[in-house]
Parts: sequence; structure tokens; C-alpha cells
Amino acid sequence: MLRIDVHSSRELQAVVLAVRGASSELARQYRQRLKAMADEAWTSEIRGNVQTRLQSRVLLDTARTRVSNQNVQLSVGTVGRQLSKRTGGRGAVTPGELVRAAEFGGSQRYTDYPRKSKRGREHDVRRRTLTGFGDHNRRGNAVYPALGAVVPRVAALMVQTCVRTLAEAFEGKR
Repeated sequence: MLRIDVHSSRELQAVVLAVRGASSELARQYRQRLKAMADEAWTSEIRGNVQTRLQSRVLLDTARTRVSNQNVQLSVGTVGRQLSKRTGGRGAVTPGELVRAAEFGGSQRYTDYPRKSKRGREHDVRRRTLTGFGDHNRRGNAVYPALGAVVPRVAALMVQTCVRTLAEAFEGKR
């Protein structure tokens, strides 16, 4: 989990204090505007990084943002709906169970098992497993690169949205 330390930025400290001291209507407007912009930034950045259909279903389709007065939470894989076989899933599996494999890939493993042929002869079969998840990548494939690009943008959006919302309130536009 990545976090921005508000104490390291005077601008973010000012945003938190301004929203805390604002009326409930202004705080609601701030959260709504920020959520709309953060949603767009988060999903577009993940969309640019996904490479497979599985990553799209597990990571992109479950990308969510939650905005409060103090923070913005970016998440993937928290939606509990099961993936269907028709859309690339294997049935009774939720995206949360596949997030790790879809993001970091799977190390190629081999599975050996005995099999009986149609003629009744037995022989060993070796199959590669986890090939659908791609090669293992410690740095992540879609979400972690997207976080690196989105977190500074969201921090800037917090400041800009707060300033704009308060300025419009002082001018009497809202």
C-alpha cells in the first residue's frame, strides 16, 4: 500500500485543513469533483498498462477510487462479483483471488501426472501451468506502474480541486 505523507507537503496540509474547516456542502462538492477526476485518471492509467484480457477483467474492471476529506484511496480487485466462464473466468472465482497473479504474473511451473492412453498404456505427461498469467514480474504489470504515475497527479488534483471549489464559493458561483 502506498501513502502520501501529508506532513511532507505544505500544500496538502493546507488542503486537509481547508476541507476540514469548510462547510459540509463545500466538502461534499470537493469530494464529488475530486472523485470524478481521480476515477478518470486511475482507470485511464491502468487501461494504458493492461496487456491481456485477464488483466483487463481483473484489474481494469475492478479499479475503484474512494475519496474522503483527508485522503483518496485507489484500489483494484475489491469487487466481489464472480467472473463468469463466458468473460474469461473459470467460474466461481472472484477478481480478488486473481489480483496477485494478474498483476505479478506466475512463475512457469511444470506439473507431471500419469495418463492412460486409449489403448490402455500408461505414460507420464508434463504440462506447463500458470502460462495464462504471463511471466513473473516483481515490479508489477499494470497497477504498480499506474500508481507511480497517478499518485502525484491525484495529489495535484487534490490541491487544484480544493482551491477551485473554495474560490467558486467565495465568488458566489455555487
